[in-house]
Amino acid sequence: MFEETLTYVTDGYMLSNAAILGAFGLVHWQQAGKAARGGWTGVYDQLLSWEKQAALMLAIILCVKTFRRQSAVALTADLFFYAKAAAAALCCCVDYRVFVLYSMLIALSLLLFPHPPAVLDHKVTLLTPAALKDRLKEQQKDGNPSGWLVMLYASWSPASLTFDHTFLNLARTYGKGGRLCFGKLDVSRWPHTAEEYGASLALGAQELPAVVLFEKGKAAEKLKGPDSSKAHSEKSRHDSGLESKILQCRTSRQTGPSGSVGVTRKEHSAASNPSFPVVAKDWAALALLLELDCSDDRPDTGLDTYIGRVNGRKAAVKVADAAQGKLALVHETGVYDHLKDLQGRYIPRVLQSGSTSDGMLFLATQYVQGTFQDWSEKAHLMPAMLEAILQVHCRGVAHGDIKALNTLFPDDVSSMRQRSAEPPWAPAMLVDFGSARMKAPLGILWREWDDIVDYLASDKLDEFLPSKSELKEKHRHGVQCLPIDDD
Repeated sequence: MFEETLTYVTDGYMLSNAAILGAFGLVHWQQAGKAARGGWTGVYDQLLSWEKQAALMLAIILCVKTFRRQSAVALTADLFFYAKAAAAALCCCVDYRVFVLYSMLIALSLLLFPHPPAVLDHKVTLLTPAALKDRLKEQQKDGNPSGWLVMLYASWSPASLTFDHTFLNLARTYGKGGRLCFGKLDVSRWPHTAEEYGASLALGAQELPAVVLFEKGKAAEKLKGPDSSKAHSEKSRHDSGLESKILQCRTSRQTGPSGSVGVTRKEHSAASNPSFPVVAKDWAALALLLELDCSDDRPDTGLDTYIGRVNGRKAAVKVADAAQGKLALVHETGVYDHLKDLQGRYIPRVLQSGSTSDGMLFLATQYVQGTFQDWSEKAHLMPAMLEAILQVHCRGVAHGDIKALNTLFPDDVSSMRQRSAEPPWAPAMLVDFGSARMKAPLGILWREWDDIVDYLASDKLDEFLPSKSELKEKHRHGVQCLPIDDD
């Protein structure tokens, strides 16, 4: 990730844009020099006023674009565009000749240093029309369960270049296990391919980028890429259906009676996902199988939690029926699998996960019986909780929602007397990893740790906390080394 960021920052596109914006500084310096030598500051004063207005406009755009961003790359491209437009307008206000030269400089940079595509990755295959046909022929063979998700893009399309980075992130997230392969094809080089799959290359059509799903050698569905006129936030990416469609393509597609590929009515059914095998026919059968403590009504929210039993053991069961709830449950199941060596000690043990024939998903974990502790009165429990968080961090996972309700202690802990800061400590378990982030950068892990210590009123807990050197050593073993100050 660091290498990708470094490559992008040092690319000619970034450097040329920085140089263009720096060139406007020369215009400002020239006008300041004229005002100082001639004593007439009319143009310079006007320039300062215009610059303040332009800075305010850019600040507003930055706030809006940050909230509506599709990715950091798209945000950077938008900011460069608006900043160069503002600088060109200011040059026009100063002198039309300066404006012409500045516009030529911008045009030259666009020709020589276009927006860079995403860094090549083995998760995304560069395709030609012939290579795509070969892949589709292989897909038609019996026993080949993989599907292909192909992005149709044009090298001259800014929307395609910014979406390229998002498509790469989706491939890295969902291109595991060989069930779904990702590829991209530059239709600006082969216009007939764009026409074949119903994508127009016209500038006003706004049909690029487009994503086409191939199953059993045929185009099963065309998914439109993000609309530049709509919000580019993470929420809009989910709401636009692209990410949910990808998950649906991995898990819920089946062959119709005529041999064509159809889509099941229930989204995100995981009947073919090994992590969610079908164990019951419907909600009533699932409630009976897991002995759920609930009525016979189906859950009416995205993600509901019940108390049940798995093989005679009391369990906390999460059931998801809505699309967004299923995405969250699939993510949480992946986090538990990533932390499997901590199950039963620092996080609950996963007892069973599965699905119903009509598309519901469930995740059953061991039920931790106990009462919530008052942290201000149970300071001797803090080392145990911090140790649990530290173990999760050492595996590159940021919990994302640390609070009293998500920190459980068994019943016998409430009767324990105050312990020293030396292990072994009282057991503590973290639950609810729906907001967790796997492979979290060190900065995010450190910020979460810093927020936790501040939240626990560290000035009252110094005698119970492990020494900083000990924490530093443990972080070094788990996630290299988080910078913990000694003062």
